[in-house]
Amino acid sequence: MSLPQLKTLSRNFTVKKNRQVIRVQVKSAENVDETELKALVLNKLKQTLSDQDVTMTWRTQPNGKVFQKKWTVPKRSEANTTLDCSSLV
Repeated sequence: MSLPQLKTLSRNFTVKKNRQVIRVQVKSAENVDETELKALVLNKLKQTLSDQDVTMTWRTQPNGKVFQKKWTVPKRSEANTTLDCSSLV
């Protein structure tokens, strides 16, 4: 007695993937080693999201860095931007 032959069915399954970007702002008074900081932050995020099916990677910039310094320009005070027009009369 021969076994019945099974026909293989091919079905296309679509898996939906979502990509989310998380921006991280680190405030530190001292110069922090980037490789150490990357490892600490990534481990903490992985611990937080370990029960979900999430994979995480760093987005590396063209210059090879992950973190960038945020430069702030001090705002002008209003005293410097106002004009005293009384001497023009």
